[in-house]
Amino acid sequence: MMWRAPEYGGDFVFFTVRDGRQLVVYRQVGSGDGPGSWAVIGTVDMPAATPYVWSPEYFIHNGRSYIFFQMNPTNDSSDMTQPSRIGMVGILPENAGLVDLTPANAPDRVRMDPEYFITAQGPFIYYNRYKPQTDTRPFIGEGVWRVDTQLGPPVASLQRR
Repeated sequence: MMWRAPEYGGDFVFFTVRDGRQLVVYRQVGSGDGPGSWAVIGTVDMPAATPYVWSPEYFIHNGRSYIFFQMNPTNDSSDMTQPSRIGMVGILPENAGLVDLTPANAPDRVRMDPEYFITAQGPFIYYNRYKPQTDTRPFIGEGVWRVDTQLGPPVASLQRR
């Protein structure tokens, strides 16, 4: 996905998923008289327990860009037998560390199709949650759940008018 990143003066940035296990963020540089080139500005490896990244998307909040995604233990995005987690990263060096948005004490669940929504309290990530399939039971849908990104409310001076 490509967008104009406010933290880079409106330059174009985009991200890709490399080998299913790593997010790579690029920035367009040297646009002068030509189309410019693309430089890697960040890479994020997934944790060993959930090394595969699925369904990444971005949002902008308070002048900063964030990428959120589903982290899976298998390379099959439709595997309903293994619990998954929701993660997020920023695109600046100071906020590019992986944040696991799934609470440590959360039950083992399959989490799929994350989407964002920015509220007056700040951005939330919504996702579909399922009890994992077992040898004796099919997966069971538990509805749409949400998690607070902890990024805080929108700053009034940055809101669109």
